[in-house]
Amino acid sequence: MSADPFSHCRAVLREADYDRYGSLSFLPGEAANAAAALFAFDVGISRIPFLVSDPAPGEIRLQWWREVIGGERESGGNPVAEALLQAIQTHQWPVQTFERYLDARVADLYHDPMPDRLSFEGHAGDTASSLLALLAMATHAGQGSDLHDACGHAGISFTVARCLQALARDRQRQRVMIPVDILAATGLDAATFLAGEPDQRHNSAIEAFAAFGADHFAKAGNASRRIDPAGRLSLLSAAPSARLLAKAMRNPQAALSGTLHQSPLASLWQMWRASRSNNGI
Repeated sequence: MSADPFSHCRAVLREADYDRYGSLSFLPGEAANAAAALFAFDVGISRIPFLVSDPAPGEIRLQWWREVIGGERESGGNPVAEALLQAIQTHQWPVQTFERYLDARVADLYHDPMPDRLSFEGHAGDTASSLLALLAMATHAGQGSDLHDACGHAGISFTVARCLQALARDRQRQRVMIPVDILAATGLDAATFLAGEPDQRHNSAIEAFAAFGADHFAKAGNASRRIDPAGRLSLLSAAPSARLLAKAMRNPQAALSGTLHQSPLASLWQMWRASRSNNGI
């Protein structure tokens, strides 16, 4: 076993996901370790579609994680797996949540269009939202419907923001994550969104998708006002999404060109402000 697998997870995040790395500094020790393990796990799984040439090897990698998390296989010295297994044991996280997460990630290996907003919400709910809910268990947040709603909406808004940041890269890979019903409302389908030079319809689709994410962020904020401080801490990694979504609505070309981003300092400021607020994230 690695001497300190949680330090390895932090190093992964520092390199690959600085926003979520920054969120660790607002969490107490055990919860920060739990977040590091969850987010490093998510980073690794998210990389799989870029590491394989077709879906079959990707499904094999996902199956390896299923077996490790389910206790059917040794971690093989993988420090992220070791950290995750420790966190699962410490916080008694349900294995079924990870099974649903991995089932949802199978879709990322394929380039099938997201059929509608409801399907997108389900995918984000089983991935980003579920990780926030697990982290809330690690922060000892009071459970209830408000926390469930806050994690659900925050995870969806986070996923929309990340999809918009990856939009230019995904178009190159002939993949579109904007739901087809949003595309249809702007006169597009998946094929026309991916083909040729972008036009005003592409801008409108991006604006509508960002507005969809912003609506979920507002709902997360409203729900988070009704939960305890520990619950709000578990949501901080989603706080930077708000400004990214607003930027995409103002300037959809930033998403199309792959320049939709903000400085680490701006993200830290948003998380700090949310951590100090009693009015939600």
